[in-house]
Amino acid sequence: MNRARALINSEKGTMALEFTLLLPAMLLVIFSTIELGSAWYAKQIMITASREGARLGAIYTIDGVTNEWVEQEVEDMLQDTSFPLSANVIVSGADGVTGDPVRVEVRADYDLPILSSLVPGVLGTITLSSITVMRHKKKKKMRRKGPLLFTFVAVVLALTAAWGSQRWLHAQARQAAAVRVPEAKVVVAARDLASGQKLEGFHLTTISWPRSSLPPGHFSKTKKLVGRVMAGPVVKGEVLLPSKLAKEGLSGGLSAVVPPGARAVTVRVNEVIGVAGFLQSGDRVDVYVTVNTGQYTKDPVSRMILQDVKVLAVGEQVQEQTGPSKGPK
Repeated sequence: MNRARALINSEKGTMALEFTLLLPAMLLVIFSTIELGSAWYAKQIMITASREGARLGAIYTIDGVTNEWVEQEVEDMLQDTSFPLSANVIVSGADGVTGDPVRVEVRADYDLPILSSLVPGVLGTITLSSITVMRHKKKKKMRRKGPLLFTFVAVVLALTAAWGSQRWLHAQARQAAAVRVPEAKVVVAARDLASGQKLEGFHLTTISWPRSSLPPGHFSKTKKLVGRVMAGPVVKGEVLLPSKLAKEGLSGGLSAVVPPGARAVTVRVNEVIGVAGFLQSGDRVDVYVTVNTGQYTKDPVSRMILQDVKVLAVGEQVQEQTGPSKGPK
């Protein structure tokens, strides 16, 4: 039984250890993916803002277009998103004529706290930049588009990371199920049982046991033991084996605990002979007889007539007492 428990606990401990070792790496991959995805998303926002700024100066019709005005518009675009950015914007050529270049540069420092903890001083901060150059063309009315595409891409990346984590966890669960030890049902005591006790259904229960280490002579169904009598005491959770049971047909009591070919004999004792009530069933004793009659009247003699005899019952108690003794009878 101890071997089976050790095997089961070892399997659970191995699974818990593997999960504990892999969990930090899995979380690191997930958060690093999210962090790099956020940096990529910030880069796309900057690209979009620089392109929109170049279009403002090169395509759209706006009275009094200047480099400062385009810079302010680009900065507003960077802030007016679901992922606000603070960046350095440099615009040149916005006030030119048709054919002149319009150059918009957006540059920002982006922090990577998770990756910087892995490679200190190398990946702490990265510089993101976007440069767009367009030439002045025939003017059109201004139209502004939001960076919805890049928001969608960032969401897809996050969902992909979550899906990959779920697949990994399911694979680990399937692997653990594949190496599960084959088991069978074994009948054990549902509570402490005394010698001579007749078994009933609520006295018994079943547990799973590895097939490779099943106890010889075990029982797999409780109904086969209902009505049998205990030949010796068992504790809760102990496997019931034929050696713990009396022969079939016995009704319980003292007859169930007397070994085959032996007889039970009653010996009258008092508090002194019964060791002040500490003598209990299951103990082994020596029996002495004292002769104080006839020629031994003046000089009594004691002789041992039985040695290492098992005590089957004390008074009306067939099993060992767990509470205070009431003394021998």
